[in-house]
Amino acid sequence: MPIRNLLCADCEQHFTAVRSDARYCKECSRRRTYKSYESRNKGTCPDCGVSIVRRVGFCRKCASKYRRSNLKGADNANWKGGRTVDKAGYILVRTERPGHTPYELEHRVLWEKAYGSLSKGSIIHHLNGDKADNRLENLAAMSRADHHTKHTEPYEARIRMLESRVRELESTHLVLSGQPV
Repeated sequence: MPIRNLLCADCEQHFTAVRSDARYCKECSRRRTYKSYESRNKGTCPDCGVSIVRRVGFCRKCASKYRRSNLKGADNANWKGGRTVDKAGYILVRTERPGHTPYELEHRVLWEKAYGSLSKGSIIHHLNGDKADNRLENLAAMSRADHHTKHTEPYEARIRMLESRVRELESTHLVLSGQPV
């Protein structure tokens, strides 16, 4: 790239630049940038008094503190009453229990309120299979192994019924076709 000899528009000194549209030498360019920044930096933060850019209401630190304190819970525009549904279809509720995550499974919270904490390795099972039905009469605590069998029993029963139906249809088909059974 060719280096050009140019004349500074401010101090009228000769300077070199690669760009042909450069108007100011380095010193004048820095001075102009600093002046521009100073002209914008006129306000002060109402909380701590730090100088800030005019169009901003608070300094970064105070604005962050404001967001954290005033936009939690019901004050937040996205607040949905402290209830949400996870990807698996379980209802999560917002709790303020120390040592717990902010959102917990609703059926576990209800069970623990009614019957106390679960023993290690226990699972809450929804008896009717509806993950959103968290009535106490629909919940049962059981071991992981029992929970697994509860979920496989309906499928195994359905498989047995379908196998018997297939045998029945095969025997009917063989009789109709005249082949010995």
